[in-house]
Amino acid sequence: KTRGMALMKEPKITKRPGFHIVGYTFQGTEPINWEDCGAYYITQDFPSVSPREWARIGGGFDMVGTWVEKEGAFYYIFGPGVKEVRYVPKPLDTIYIPGGEFAAFPVHKPDRIEDSTVICENVQVTWFYALNQWLPDSDYELDESRIPYEFYLDGNNLIYVPIVPKIKPTNQKARKKQETTE
Repeated sequence: KTRGMALMKEPKITKRPGFHIVGYTFQGTEPINWEDCGAYYITQDFPSVSPREWARIGGGFDMVGTWVEKEGAFYYIFGPGVKEVRYVPKPLDTIYIPGGEFAAFPVHKPDRIEDSTVICENVQVTWFYALNQWLPDSDYELDESRIPYEFYLDGNNLIYVPIVPKIKPTNQKARKKQETTE
């Protein structure tokens, strides 16, 4: 993970609209740890969905992956992001990703896009940096009411971390002094 830190870039703070993921789901066995479970799709075998059914979903070429908790179980979902759900072929499922403000972290692109081991490692290093180094030192904190996710498009990968501004501690004496002078 230390080797990868040299590749880290500052995130772009951006507002993103909400969307749905129509994708494959895989049940996990333990609580979510993004630094170890990033790019989880790389290790999975996907059931077949015909090209015709895939086209009916209405998504583009982008793919989105995220972990969610549902009824005490942990699931990974991976598939295209769509504005509205029009069709969900079997065995796919859907989840809504709420919009809002995000820190978008670029994932370092390996020399060969086909090198899944390096992609997986770069995604995990980026998660580690985002959650354990950038976030604690930033003016933001994780918005736990929304879902972080990974975005994949032609080797240009991003990690979106939902954020809210940190609440700065107020100085009680300064506030009282200001109130008495008003």
